[in-house]
Amino acid sequence: MIKNNIELIIQQNDRSTEEWNRLEEISKAATRISKIQKALLLFTAIANKQYTQTEMIDVRQIIQEKLEELDARVQDKKNKVTVHAGDSSIPFNPYLMDILINNFLSNAIKHNLPDGKIELELSPYEILISNTGHANYLNDNQIFNRFVKGDP
Repeated sequence: MIKNNIELIIQQNDRSTEEWNRLEEISKAATRISKIQKALLLFTAIANKQYTQTEMIDVRQIIQEKLEELDARVQDKKNKVTVHAGDSSIPFNPYLMDILINNFLSNAIKHNLPDGKIELELSPYEILISNTGHANYLNDNQIFNRFVKGDP
């Protein structure tokens, strides 16, 4: 609703630069709120065990699909992606696997250096994703705590 109203206001061309800037800030804030709401709904659904259905997932296939979707971002940063894949079929919820792989790959791209490398190694027991991002970006003692971010 907020985004629709912003779009209607934007269509009216009689705005000052300051008003355009404010509208852009409001639009960005509305997008952030929408993303937070989706994340909270997902967390709630996971906590309520609504994603108990599993099936055999070929992680390699999902990674290839996500890499195709994210290719423009990879190319923009001039990153090189290498995938070393063994047998990577595991029982998992397909929806959650899609979200998980998308988040991992998006973060590997986002936090990588220009002209960097992203390497993925798949086995039946683990998915290793590494990049050439900043050394010591994350504190090893806090990396798995909720809501902890590194210092860029």
